[in-house]
Amino acid sequence: MATLVRGFVLLLLAGWLGWLAYTTAWERPKRLRAQWHLVPAVVATRDLPVGARLGPDALETSTLPDAVVTKSLVSPGNRRIDGQALAVALKTGDPLHWQDLVPCRA
Repeated sequence: MATLVRGFVLLLLAGWLGWLAYTTAWERPKRLRAQWHLVPAVVATRDLPVGARLGPDALETSTLPDAVVTKSLVSPGNRRIDGQALAVALKTGDPLHWQDLVPCRA
């Protein structure tokens, strides 16, 4: 009888730990993401080396949480960046900052 009770208690404990793991690993991040306010940003479509000229094929619009978006990010639809060269390398999905561009010579 004691073995049966011990098995039942272990089964309940395992179920509770499974529920705890599920809520920690899946539900909590889902709730946190639901609180994010996403805003559009310009990101690299592929790895871009230093000196790469920017065009429509090199950049796309994606969304980022507003907490990480600053005025230093290039806003979508900004045509002043077409044809400009990169001063730094960008990885796929990296947001484009104004300081990432080679300064224009006037």
